[in-house]
Amino acid sequence: MNILVVNFDKNFNYGGVLQGWALQHVLESMGHTVVKAEVPLPSKYPKQKLHLLWNIAKRIRRKYLIGDKSIEILREFRENDIQYIPHKDVMRFMKSHINTVTVNSLNELNGNDYDAVIVGSDQVWRKKYMRNHSFLSNKSVSDNTFLAFTDNWHCKRIAYAASIGVDYWEYTDTETEVIRPLIQKFDAISVREDSAIKLLHENLDPTLNIEHVLDPTLLIDKKEYQKLLHKNSEQSHNGEILIYILDQTKEKDDMIECIKNEVKLNSFCANNPKYLQLHLKPEERIQNSITSWLRGFNDASLMITDSYHGCVFSIIFEKPFYVILNEVRGTARIMSLLKIFNLTERIIRSKEDIITINKDINWERVREIKKQWQVKSLAFLQNALG
Repeated sequence: MNILVVNFDKNFNYGGVLQGWALQHVLESMGHTVVKAEVPLPSKYPKQKLHLLWNIAKRIRRKYLIGDKSIEILREFRENDIQYIPHKDVMRFMKSHINTVTVNSLNELNGNDYDAVIVGSDQVWRKKYMRNHSFLSNKSVSDNTFLAFTDNWHCKRIAYAASIGVDYWEYTDTETEVIRPLIQKFDAISVREDSAIKLLHENLDPTLNIEHVLDPTLLIDKKEYQKLLHKNSEQSHNGEILIYILDQTKEKDDMIECIKNEVKLNSFCANNPKYLQLHLKPEERIQNSITSWLRGFNDASLMITDSYHGCVFSIIFEKPFYVILNEVRGTARIMSLLKIFNLTERIIRSKEDIITINKDINWERVREIKKQWQVKSLAFLQNALG
């Protein structure tokens, strides 16, 4: 079958990129041809002349009167550099490992080219992260992850491990009425969190047949990821504790220091600590490559994270981990994942939790659970595609 995959456009997040690669890898191993729809990012900067001049004037003041030498005064004219230089190593992996078709709008795609469309995974159904909200009030706008653009297509519509990310319904009543007929057209629906089943039933349609499945990254065994490391000859890291924190706070820093003092091990970061410091030049904010990030899990003996995929790859590489719940990005997906593997004890909410957590994990039991869920998840895909 020819399959079109729809998820986030230009998602430079490590987990986001790897879940796309993993889903493609799994589908291709089943004998299908897979391509991901890619819509170019909109400009981050205002094009109106008055706004442009006002922004430039503010930067001149900040750079020459306040003395902030790091300010990029004419940043609009380096837009591509500012957006893409920090992600160039991640993009290199995407270009070489993920098949894409680039269009200005999903409406440009030809339905005759595809036998099935799969949306997922990651938080594709979380309103906060949707690129185009206007479809919620205008049904004619169809660039969205509920597949409105396939309205006249004769194809299978499938959601694989689609995530809402939170355990509450973000959409208004009006928005819900727009979504309901769209999701009712799906031939098969699966979600990544157990809480999503209840939300979809209560708010859209109680008769929907919805399955709970694994994130695509968990369908791939560790040896497949290690092949990526060997292929790219990725260098090893110095340190034993891998730290992958998406949203840094003083509270998290304090807990990390407490863990380091407790276990007496050195640490290293999975990502560039300067990445989110937007005042720096793009060349200083370059993210580590995908394979360097993966190599971190391979090298580490312990993991500290506030990330969903940080937990996922700790499980895949069988590394003991501590997870600090990230309220900003949603905790439902992490809680659901840890419940599957009976690992909710890995959550730390305070320094006191660090001492009480068992340092060891029964990896044999985790492997058994993962195998059972892999069988279930792959069966969903096979049955959905027919």
